[in-house]
Amino acid sequence: MVKVRTLLGIAVAAMAVGAAQAATVVDTDFSKGSEGWVINGTAQLLDPKTAGVAQVLSLTQNTGNQTGTVWTEAKQMPASFSFIADVRIRHELKDPDGNDVNECPADGFAMAFAPVETDYIGGGGGAVSLHSGEIDTFHNMLVNTWRGQGSGNDEERATCAGNTKYETFEFGVVTPEFGDYTRLEDGIARTVDEGGAKVNQVNPPAGMKIVNGGFYRYQWNVDTATNTMTLYVTGLDEANKQFQKVKVNEAKFDPAKVKLLSFEGRWGMAAATGGAVQHTDIARARIEVPMVEAQ
Repeated sequence: MVKVRTLLGIAVAAMAVGAAQAATVVDTDFSKGSEGWVINGTAQLLDPKTAGVAQVLSLTQNTGNQTGTVWTEAKQMPASFSFIADVRIRHELKDPDGNDVNECPADGFAMAFAPVETDYIGGGGGAVSLHSGEIDTFHNMLVNTWRGQGSGNDEERATCAGNTKYETFEFGVVTPEFGDYTRLEDGIARTVDEGGAKVNQVNPPAGMKIVNGGFYRYQWNVDTATNTMTLYVTGLDEANKQFQKVKVNEAKFDPAKVKLLSFEGRWGMAAATGGAVQHTDIARARIEVPMVEAQ
């Protein structure tokens, strides 16, 4: 009897492992292609010669007025998820044609969950190819890089020279009830009770440089059990490896006011430029349902 129970325990453990593996919705190394994703707008697979590393998925290429998105072919209504992406944001003072560009980077990079078709592209500039009014319900995590939408007062945001307040992390819970609060309207961060965009806007921890700081792994966890969004950041390069699984932002929403993941959607990544520019490079992206511990 003991042996039977032992064998049963092993079988149950094996099934649990299998279930954990089956929870991976998509896991794409973009050096090998873009399987599982639909690429739109200025998004493209950038070859190693141009990227300076292995092939990456490039959403923007340091050129003005670009909009790039990718969306998963898969569509679900999960109770929780982990969206994990290895991303590098670069800014150069010349565009690919050798023309001078704005000394400040812009506009940002978003990870999103939305009830969209796979070809969706939102507005450019501060709308980061996500906000635009064409969709009225979505969740997102945004890495902002434009000084005008950074933290601090107008004087602190007047320039990006020697200033890192323009680099921020923030969440968005956009619904018809809360409205979009499109990021172009103002620079005011929203509280978790207000909903909309720019929720819980925070600067990176001391010493964490996002633009021209190398590849970082962003893990965005969304959980309906606690009605919470959490963002972890891990440095992947020699220059930023001191940051490992750092919880840089967390927002716990009142379920009576904001209910997370109440719709079926796709996962996507988006970036845009306007009058100022940046490169947005993605090496790998993975989605786990249900969510997992920080990776």
